[in-house]
Amino acid sequence: HALHATSEGAKRLLILSNDTDVMVIMLHFWSLCHAHGLEQMWMRCGVGDSIRFVPIHTMASKMGAPMCKILPALHCLTGSDYTSKFGTKSAALKVADPEKYLEEFGCNIDDVNFSKVEQFLVQLLKPGTHLQTLDQLRYYMYYQTKKTFADLPPTSRSATAHILRAFYATHMLICCLTNSTLDPTDFGFYKDTDGLM
Repeated sequence: HALHATSEGAKRLLILSNDTDVMVIMLHFWSLCHAHGLEQMWMRCGVGDSIRFVPIHTMASKMGAPMCKILPALHCLTGSDYTSKFGTKSAALKVADPEKYLEEFGCNIDDVNFSKVEQFLVQLLKPGTHLQTLDQLRYYMYYQTKKTFADLPPTSRSATAHILRAFYATHMLICCLTNSTLDPTDFGFYKDTDGLM
């Protein structure tokens, strides 16, 4: 709707939503809307006395185009409507050079670099570490920091399912302007009598 309004000459848009997914999409597509002539994009969120207006155009400018491009991947990997929580969003924003891990995540299913994404997840949980895999991080945390099994991150193998689901969710966000669809059952979801699980 925002892109259509922009193509019809709108210079300023206000989108009403309290959904983080909507903010992520707005930041991701800000550069596209701006290239079509949009000057300001605002998001109204909150209710009652907590209503506030968030300037998406200002946020996108401060974050920079590379970060806005990978924001859907970062959002889905740390937890969204479709994926489990993994670390925190604020910690993910502090990972050094997250673009090098997530640059093409969600784009091409034939080119998912699981090891790079797993390295991002390791950096998310232990910033600046030389460790490369979640299995290595589990070993380190168990023997060096004396964490219990309940406090350890998932294994590398189980994280693969999380990465697949996050890929699917990211693809849905970044390809919402195209007809590109994926079969969710190819990404760790399964059909149940109650729907998709």
